[in-house]
Amino acid sequence: MSEPAKVFRPAWNVMIIRGDDQELVARRVRELVSAIRVGGADVIDVTAGMDDVDQALRAANQSFMFSERALVVVREASKLSADERQLATAVIENGVDPNFLVFVELREVRSAVKEDEAEGENTGASRDNLIELVKKCGGIEIVKSPTGKGDRRSFVEDAARGFQLTLSPGAISLLVEHLADDLGRLESILRVLESRYGSGVRIESDDLAEYLGDHGAVPFWDLTEAIEKGDASAALAVLRTITVDQGRDPVILIAVIGKRLSELASIASPSITRGDDVNSALRRSGLLTGKGSKHPFVAGKMIPIARSLDFGDFRQAFNWISEADRALRGDPVLPPDMALEILVARLCSMYRRKRKVHS
Repeated sequence: MSEPAKVFRPAWNVMIIRGDDQELVARRVRELVSAIRVGGADVIDVTAGMDDVDQALRAANQSFMFSERALVVVREASKLSADERQLATAVIENGVDPNFLVFVELREVRSAVKEDEAEGENTGASRDNLIELVKKCGGIEIVKSPTGKGDRRSFVEDAARGFQLTLSPGAISLLVEHLADDLGRLESILRVLESRYGSGVRIESDDLAEYLGDHGAVPFWDLTEAIEKGDASAALAVLRTITVDQGRDPVILIAVIGKRLSELASIASPSITRGDDVNSALRRSGLLTGKGSKHPFVAGKMIPIARSLDFGDFRQAFNWISEADRALRGDPVLPPDMALEILVARLCSMYRRKRKVHS
């Protein structure tokens, strides 16, 4: 008789995950969430400053009808208000076991203590009570970037295997050299390679060099991801890097943004609930050919983004894309030197508005 599979459990029921590279921290959190989901746990994922954090924190003290435990993730936890930090402290003191509570990028907040005139002493700055409590009841995981070239190569190889990509030794070397210490960009590059070449296809250095470009191009995924987050400042910064620093043709970016929107429009149906559904819909629409497929993580992440937009949103967005394309080709509908920036700003505003409505 075979033994039941072991359920993954983090080292602590209460923990902080943080590091200097936000992309690597986000990757570590995704690994944790994925591992716990496999064990059948519910996942409640909120972002401080945007979502209802109070309700999520209180859930860490609750039991659940259809699962034995839950993972509560609080992202951008340094943005927690004073009241939310106080509630988090109370939740931890009440005990969260068998659930798990993870604070992402929670940093110390030290409050100045006024000089006690009676004693004539200055006690200095008080310690952060929430972080001290997490240290006492759980732990802090610091995500560190690989430093040596050998460590970076191993890191890239492991990440590629996670995406079921087969990179030749030359391609691995090229990618390591291209990224240098900026390994936070690795995952976005691998996502695009997975989308372009599919699982199990051997990618040679020439294939990779064509994608990276002579200037070591920023992946187009960085632009569309920032747009879909509604982060206009980040999206415009990526846009300038691609068009100004790297000299990419703006018309190509119009095509990239248009294709991404077409992908989302093709999977906006409520009947699409899984990654396999996404790939099937994209093939039916001619947006995936041959053996190409979206990685399950990438496909799953697309579904809520597509659902957040309605028919009117897609129609408006395609109209904006058409205007920008015509402007770049000489039609005076928009100033040609500002057409892409206007398009990106409009799309960011739309996604940001929709995210607030659906949060």
